[in-house]
Amino acid sequence: MKISYNWLGKYIQPLPPAEQTAELLTNCGLEVESSQTYENFRGGLEGLVVGYVVECEKHPQADRLSLTKTDCGAFGLKQIVCGAPNVKVGQHVIVALPGVTLYPSQGEPFTIKESKIRGELSQGMLCAEDEIGLGGAHEGIMVLPGAPQPGTPLTALFQVYQDTVFEIGLTPNRIDAASHFGVARDLRAVLYKNPEITLTRPAVANTFASNEPGPVKVEVRCHEALSRYSGVCVDNVSVAESPDWLKNALKTIGLKPINNVVDISNYVLHETGQPLHIFDLDAIDSGVVRVQTLPAGTSFQTLDGAQRTLQESDLMICNADQPMCIAGVFGGLKSGVQQETKRLFIESARFNPTWVRKTARHHNLNTDASFRFERGSDPEITIYALQRTLDLLFELTGGKQLGAIADWYPEPQPWTAFFYPWWKLDRLVGFTIPRNEAVEILRRLEIEIVDETPEGLSLRIPPFKADVTTEADVTEEILRIYGYNQIPLPEKLTGSFPSVERPDVWKLKNHLSDHLAAIGFAEVLNNSLAPSALADLLANEQQKPVFVLNPLSQELNVLRNSAFYGLCETISWNRNRQQQDLAIFEWGKTYLMNQEGKYTESQFLAIAQSGFTSEENWNRPQQKSAFTHLKGALERLFELLGIGKSQVDFESFSHALLEEALSIRFEGKTLGCIGRIGRELSKRFDLDEPVWTAELNWEMLLQVYQLYRIKYTEVSKFPQVRRDLSLLLNQDVSFSELRKAAQNSEKKLLQEVQLFDVYSGKNLPPEKKSYAISFTFLDPEKTLTDEQVNKAMQRIIQSYNKQFGAELRG
Repeated sequence: MKISYNWLGKYIQPLPPAEQTAELLTNCGLEVESSQTYENFRGGLEGLVVGYVVECEKHPQADRLSLTKTDCGAFGLKQIVCGAPNVKVGQHVIVALPGVTLYPSQGEPFTIKESKIRGELSQGMLCAEDEIGLGGAHEGIMVLPGAPQPGTPLTALFQVYQDTVFEIGLTPNRIDAASHFGVARDLRAVLYKNPEITLTRPAVANTFASNEPGPVKVEVRCHEALSRYSGVCVDNVSVAESPDWLKNALKTIGLKPINNVVDISNYVLHETGQPLHIFDLDAIDSGVVRVQTLPAGTSFQTLDGAQRTLQESDLMICNADQPMCIAGVFGGLKSGVQQETKRLFIESARFNPTWVRKTARHHNLNTDASFRFERGSDPEITIYALQRTLDLLFELTGGKQLGAIADWYPEPQPWTAFFYPWWKLDRLVGFTIPRNEAVEILRRLEIEIVDETPEGLSLRIPPFKADVTTEADVTEEILRIYGYNQIPLPEKLTGSFPSVERPDVWKLKNHLSDHLAAIGFAEVLNNSLAPSALADLLANEQQKPVFVLNPLSQELNVLRNSAFYGLCETISWNRNRQQQDLAIFEWGKTYLMNQEGKYTESQFLAIAQSGFTSEENWNRPQQKSAFTHLKGALERLFELLGIGKSQVDFESFSHALLEEALSIRFEGKTLGCIGRIGRELSKRFDLDEPVWTAELNWEMLLQVYQLYRIKYTEVSKFPQVRRDLSLLLNQDVSFSELRKAAQNSEKKLLQEVQLFDVYSGKNLPPEKKSYAISFTFLDPEKTLTDEQVNKAMQRIIQSYNKQFGAELRG
């Protein structure tokens, strides 16, 4: 992005020298990648003077050359050989004396020397336009109008303009600095310690209030594609060449002046950062400016003469239904400003960055307007930019406002507000920045301080600071203006260490993966996209699927909200290729959107089994995959994470994708779920064999691992004591309930509760079942007596009888 030093001087007074300004901008995050000197006349016409031709004769040795005597005032009378056909006595001409370097319009610079031409001394050169960079004419020497005094420097007759141009490497998040005023705002902030430095925003005349409706009505039909659209009409415009100051300003930053109207719109864009588009009002013959999309395939001719085919997502500015402009990107050939244009419609809007970016990429267009809209322009500046444009149009074209400013702004963008605590600044920066300096920096950056307390600041962030949304962003703003080079170097290396040892996540993942691989599971990597038809099965008002913009197909149009789709697809693909016995696992993420429209992503570990659990063997019959096999694999994983299998509960619950689903619980936390793939997914993926699967919440597992990771203790020197019970129970009583009841009854000595046999059927009532359970007791400090164990068992039996109506079997 090119920034003019002289242009900055219109807002910053006094402005530091160009070299210091470049350094200050770089230090505050606006890196000046290069600086160049701009001159409207290369060389600045340095050394050129006015001459008066006193004598002019034919060269004695050359028919096409003339021998002149030219009065150069204080530089004396010079004999100069000239080859121009139009030279004659009485002309005021431009003389380059020996030692002067000329910068022609075409070609490299060259220096004039006193020399002999065909035997005659030539003490300089009479110059043509192109030889000194004033134009392209080379038919003859340039004859000056009027009667300027011989010896007068040419710089006194021509306005020489010099400037320094900074090439700034603007990062995508700094849309607030994509203008001369935005850069000036940062520069004024960097100079906050100098109270004499002032920032002056270009004032606008307060003459724009009008109750009269304009001749154009604005209709917005595609609300999601823009947040604000403002426009105003101007009458009695005289299109002409721009004044030198305006042409020089645009040329400095690499823009070609066109006419006063177009140049004004470009000037305001680079001054304020707000793109504008100016239409010939007489081309809007319907009286309606409509913001809408058009059918795909519509043809449209842009300003460069290219015929472009529109896509359905291209937002267009239309004369009723006739396209005039690709919104935020490029104008149309038929509605642009012409030399005979007398009436204007000026557009100032805030278009959706995503829409503009997609359109610009599709048509391979990169304009100053799309550059800013793609990064998120400020919706609050549209009216100011119109008023600034009107001011300049009144001054330079003689135009006058025609009706009120039209402004479509249904939902004004709120300012971001939050409390910024001082301790956050100190902690993130690593040292204490004086509070008064931090406050002054924020004020100069135009961040509103609602309230200031010893604890911190209540802030309101204006919309133009779109990159400032968190406390860390505010810290960055303060530090980049305060100066990274002001951070003191510590005398010794210090650091902070967490009070709790954090697990090495990748090491732990690899450890669990190695274990699963060792017991026969293969790792897979599935697509994170899924069809919405499946994702909708799990969706509800609180958790909605996340749809993909511009999906490749309807089969891959949402981000997956479950791991089961990919696992089923992998199993189906392998079974169709004669791989019937499968055990797989996957690490990945699922994605959801809540009621507020905020997105969440969760990491998972999912495993699945189908077919036989082992290869065919003469010594051992094959077993089909079942719940118990998968549950056993999970329990071993939990043990590796420091969770005893007796601590995990499996509770029945309803799941849209699973049958016989159980929730996996640990101390009130849900770790995941386990079950058999239901009919919907089985039918979708042609699964004719049961698939047992589980999905674990990896973030929750990490929390548990950090709190309950394996701790090693000395093996007890005292023996364990085991007791067994055979119980007759109702069918609805679960083992997890029995285990909890036993642990509550004997908290000190009971080490483990295990279920080793289940029976129901013959010789038992249909509503009953039999559990055989073992209880292991241990006192780490002494040997247990039978009396102690018997008392503990008695308490457990009484608890079972009271809570579950359990009966002892012989």
